[in-house]
Formats: sequence, C-alpha cells, structure tokens
Amino acid sequence: MRAEMGWAVRGNMDRNEVSKPRIAIFTDGYLPGSKGGGPIRSIEAIVSALGDRYELFILTRDRDLGDEQPYPDREQDTWLTGDNCSIMYLSPGSWTTQNLYQLIDRLCPHLIYLNSFFSTTYVQKIYLLKLSGRIKAKILLSPRGEFSEGALKQKPLKKSVYLAAFKLIYKPELVNWFTSTDYEKNDVRRVLPSSQNIFVAENIPNTKSLEEYLTREKPADDTVRLVFISRISPKKNLLFGLNMLKDYRNKAIIDIYGPTEDERYWKLCLEAAESLPDNIKFRYKGLLEHSEVQTTFSRYDIFLFPTYGENYGHVIVEALSSGCLVMTSTETPWSDLNQRKAGWTLALNEKKFLDSLYEYDALDHSEKTALRGKAVDYAQSKFDRAAATRKTAAVFDAVLGDSR
Repeated sequence: MRAEMGWAVRGNMDRNEVSKPRIAIFTDGYLPGSKGGGPIRSIEAIVSALGDRYELFILTRDRDLGDEQPYPDREQDTWLTGDNCSIMYLSPGSWTTQNLYQLIDRLCPHLIYLNSFFSTTYVQKIYLLKLSGRIKAKILLSPRGEFSEGALKQKPLKKSVYLAAFKLIYKPELVNWFTSTDYEKNDVRRVLPSSQNIFVAENIPNTKSLEEYLTREKPADDTVRLVFISRISPKKNLLFGLNMLKDYRNKAIIDIYGPTEDERYWKLCLEAAESLPDNIKFRYKGLLEHSEVQTTFSRYDIFLFPTYGENYGHVIVEALSSGCLVMTSTETPWSDLNQRKAGWTLALNEKKFLDSLYEYDALDHSEKTALRGKAVDYAQSKFDRAAATRKTAAVFDAVLGDSR
C-alpha cells in the first residue's frame, strides 16, 4: 500500500470530472484490523465486489479495536492506495468535526456511507454537518444490528440518551437507511418510526464453501467439539453459553477465539469457566487472522453463538460454509437453521440449548457427518454473491439518484 499525496492536499476536487460515482465510507475499523468483526467484513466485501463500479474512499481509525498503538505499517492522515479503493487511517486527533468537514469538502463525494449508528467517532459529527447544510452529499447509514432489541439492552442508559437526543434533531429526509434483512428494516421502523427511506439488500458474502473439509474425518469419539469465534463482549453473550454448559453431563470441548473487548465481562466468563465440571474442557485460544476463520470452524462440530442480536452475522456464514453447525439465538435473521438441518435457532433459554446439545450428541458419526454436508448445502443455496452485489449496487444507485 502506498501513499497518494498529490490530490489529497489540493483544493476541492470537481465531481464533474469524475467518471464514476464517488462514495466516502466512514467505519470505525477496516483492514488490516480484525477485531471489529462483521462490520469490517461487510466493507471488505463491498470493496471487493463494487470497487470497479464506484470510486470508494474509506476513512477509518488508525488502529484495531481496543488497541492503544496504531498499525505499524500504515501511514496516518493521508490517502493510501488499496485494492479497489483509497484508504485514510485517521489518528485520534483527526476526528474533529472541522477536520471531517475539510476532508469531505476536498473529496466531494456523491454519497457518504456510515457503517454504524452509535459510533461516537464520526456519526454525530457528520449528521450535524448535513443538518447544517455544510455538506451536500447524500447520507446512507447502516446500523449493523445496533437496533435489535437484544443489542439495545446492552448499555441501555447510554443508548437511550443518545437516541433521545438524536430524535430531537432527526430529519428523516436527510438519512437513507441500509439494512441487510427485513428483520433489520423493522428494527429501524420500531426505533425511529418516522424514518422514510429504508433499503434492504443482503450482505455480500465474502466466503467460500470448503467442500474439501467434508471429506476430512473428524474423530469418531463421544466428545462434542464446540467453538466460539467472536468478540468477547456482553452482546455476543458467551457467558450464557458457559453457564449453560455447567449442566451438560456428556463430554465436550469449548474453545474460545476472539478479542477480549470487555475485560470486566471476560473476567465473569473466566469465573464461569472455572466452575465447569470435569467433563467440559475449556480453552481460550486467542485471536485468529481472518484467513484462518473458516479452516478453524471446519475442525469443530458446533458454533455456539447465543448472541443478543445480529443484523446478519458474517461469522455464521463462515461457520456454515465450513461445515460447522450453528447454535444461535432467535435474535438473528437465521430463523430456518432447524428446518434446513444446518443448526439450531433457539430462544435464550439454557434448557433449550442443553436439549439441543443432547440431541446432537445422540447421533451416530455418519449422521453427524451428514449434517455437516447440510450446513454447506444451505450456505451454497442461500448465498448468491452476484445477486447480493446487484442488490447493493441498486441501493447505492437509488440513493445517488441524480446527484452523480
């Protein structure tokens, strides 16, 4: 990746000289970061699929989620050339309202894409600039599951105050909403009933089905291999899973991968792990590079993911595509896992999760192998990258309208 210093320090760029629509994407995390999870994967997929159709400019933080130090190999506060996009890694002092205005003014985007609603890094500042008329670009905001009932229960006071303040200045005509499912579209309507322009397009898949792993024999023993790959935070609800396993009487392994985003919550998880019975083996395996996620999933029987809310769940896609069954909550769009024999969608009730584990453990080895095939089949039938790309482009074009 190399710096592109020339135009970045010049004055206004004339949008009329640009052959393709220009989109500025604001996101708290992007590559090479990995701790931000799904939102990073979503932007990566957009860039990969649509970088030749639009001019994409990504403005993101200069460090990974929770890190105190910036990326050592990324220059800060200047435009760098990436694959299918330009990227600026902004240092902490560069996220001021005035600096964001100057960056947007120089860039002259047709569309500003906000990859969060609750981010305090940029959302409020850009919305106020739009409200004041200082920026003319259209706004497309993706709440990324932040409006689900389960997600709103995390830090509820802080979020309720934020929402109350936003509603006082909210002008629905200024914000277009980008949701990944009808489920999330309804969340936006519930939280902000006056919202007008709510678009739906499923996330662009950024995975491949690893059919070769179906031919690899897993140990035909009586141990259920569970895995949790996600950020370790209250929203992802790992503690529920560990508490549930205290009452599981058969042999199981539970391996945990992911950043300890909330140290206080992680301490509670470790305390719960210490209380697990001898038949349950608990291991924290640290962080995974994204390139290792699907290969890792392929080694396990079940992805235990009792989340409080997902608008999509890239990690669920990665598990299914790798032949790993998914055991998740009803707080996701994945309502047909049971029907497709690709896993379980369950209410957050420990007994329901336990009963499903016993149900799986009662199967013989060939039946378990067949279910892995069902998971891959489901992933292949559900995720049409070309169709998802067309739908996302249609949303961008509809919001862009005649502003190009």
